[in-house]
Amino acid sequence: MKKLILGLATMMATMSMSAQSSDSEKKNFWDNVYGDLEVSYGTRYKGLEQGNLSVDLGYRIAGRIYPYFRTESSLMLYKHDGMKTYGNTWNIGGGVGVILDKRTYKDSKGEDEIRTWEFTANITSSVGGRRDYRNNSYYAGFRRRYDNVYIGLGYRYMRSRECNVHDYSAFVISLGF
Repeated sequence: MKKLILGLATMMATMSMSAQSSDSEKKNFWDNVYGDLEVSYGTRYKGLEQGNLSVDLGYRIAGRIYPYFRTESSLMLYKHDGMKTYGNTWNIGGGVGVILDKRTYKDSKGEDEIRTWEFTANITSSVGGRRDYRNNSYYAGFRRRYDNVYIGLGYRYMRSRECNVHDYSAFVISLGF
């Protein structure tokens, strides 16, 4: 699974670098720095459900590619020995995003509104104590960005490092700012 996600990310980055960018190159370092706050929820899988709150901090290179650092807090809901329980985790890692399509539209006030389609992939690993839900998380998905807000749909696989909790595999919907 990890090789598949890394292969997809490499392929998308290569295709994006070979395509001509219509974006004007930004001269200021801070114009290329970006940050996102994301809330996401995954579908139920083998009795597990997951919700995330994450922060991405990245830098746009070559106009369309942006590697980023990711930190996320997850809440896993599941049953253990017939009782409902939960596991918390804090993951850190990184990823890469590729802007596949970028268009500018005029809104009702005549101002420019930028809309993009993006592909993102990330890998994170849990950090923390023994009571936390320990896992390695792999994600790949697409985003539709409207100016500073986006809606995403993707696939997440979490490999559990806990003996009493299954691996988690689900479709994820996300909302970001």
